Amino acid sequence: QVQDEGVGLGARELETLNAGEAFAQVGRGQLQGRGGTGLGFYITRDILRIHSNCSVHISSEGHGKGATFTLDLTLEEALPSIVTTETPGEQNATPRPALHPAADGAAPPSPALSSTPSTPTKGKAHALTFPPSFRVLHVEDDATLRKTMELRIFRKFAVPFDYVENGAEALRVVLDEARLYTIIIMDNQMPVLTGEKATRTLRERGHDGVIVGMTGDPAGCDEHNEFV
Repeated sequence: QVQDEGVGLGARELETLNAGEAFAQVGRGQLQGRGGTGLGFYITRDILRIHSNCSVHISSEGHGKGATFTLDLTLEEALPSIVTTETPGEQNATPRPALHPAADGAAPPSPALSSTPSTPTKGKAHALTFPPSFRVLHVEDDATLRKTMELRIFRKFAVPFDYVENGAEALRVVLDEARLYTIIIMDNQMPVLTGEKATRTLRERGHDGVIVGMTGDPAGCDEHNEFV
């Protein structure tokens, strides 16, 4: 909880903030000619709701009596340390850009690919059974999102996977090196080559496997429409 000693809020204002729709404003936002958007608290509420039905609530005893902000979080048990079958050198490996040529003019190196252990992490989840040839390629430039997918999906369920950091690396791995993947999970907004362009190239060159698009592009924008 966080308490302040500000101007406080009336019952109708509290109802608007705690349960109102987007673009609704109260207090100073109205006095200043609606200079804001009326989205800040609404978006915060919605983000918390999406994350395991968490919530934030404002209460006040009335105007001039301050306000109390209460944040309720639903937290899962922390994941334990991950035990892998990789060698020490592999554990600390980082992907190298697939399209940067070596200094001596030799062929550019293949991207270093991370892989899952043979058993899932401890916890409530159980390992799923996959065919021997099943493997996922995760194409994502954001290190935080890569690690999130790794911990929450791939390692948790012992999904065999590799990752690369942009669409150009994905083309090299799939087309030039002919690595076989059952599913490709493709981000869109990436440096060097976007997911949309990489996907088009894969299809044009005959790749008919499953490609799952994951993007933060909002629905309705050109980038989102072209990607889907």
